[in-house]
Amino acid sequence: MTHSVVRQRLARLGSRTVETASAFPGALFAIALLGVSGLIFHFSDLWQRVTMIGMAVAAFLMVVETRRTLSREIDAVDLRLDEIGRSAANATSQSRKGPPPLPKIPSEAPAGYGQPAGRSPPPPPPIRRRPTSSSVTPDRRRTA
Repeated sequence: MTHSVVRQRLARLGSRTVETASAFPGALFAIALLGVSGLIFHFSDLWQRVTMIGMAVAAFLMVVETRRTLSREIDAVDLRLDEIGRSAANATSQSRKGPPPLPKIPSEAPAGYGQPAGRSPPPPPPIRRRPTSSSVTPDRRRTA
């Protein structure tokens, strides 16, 4: 196997592993393991360097995985938008041909067809406004 095939398989395996529900408890376990190993090695300079390098590599790999996931999602959205665009173009080209033929209506109309449906409800009563205390009416004077 070539190196690129091995890297692709490892990337897929890592992607599937990180996307599972057990990834978070696994990360908590790794943090606990770092704490215990720090106690064992008395938080020496070498332990700190190894820990920092390991965390930097893990952060880099997570950024790469996030970018790959976003790229796959963007590709999927692009494909869906292309599909919608093609279907809209087909619908537009079909509408230029004219509307589809209407179904044939039987010559015999159903009973009551075309007759008034009955009495319509009466219109609502007009809205009457009550005079306010600041308004002036002909038979009242404004008092202040």
